[in-house]
Amino acid sequence: MMFRALIILPLIILPLIILPLIILPLIILPLIILPLIILPLIILPLIILQTDAGDVLNKRHSPKRWDR
Repeated sequence: MMFRALIILPLIILPLIILPLIILPLIILPLIILPLIILPLIILPLIILQTDAGDVLNKRHSPKRWDR
């Protein structure tokens, strides 16, 4: 009976230890990597749009007269 427990208990306990070590990185890594991919895709267009808007404002309020 003791011999059977020595075989069965590791089969129950080891997956409980090993599976979280496999599953947790699969959950945590995307939470770290996805923002690193998505945030630049959001921020870069905003920076580009901001500079474009600044260029338009500079042209509109420039001291040169375009209607000569």
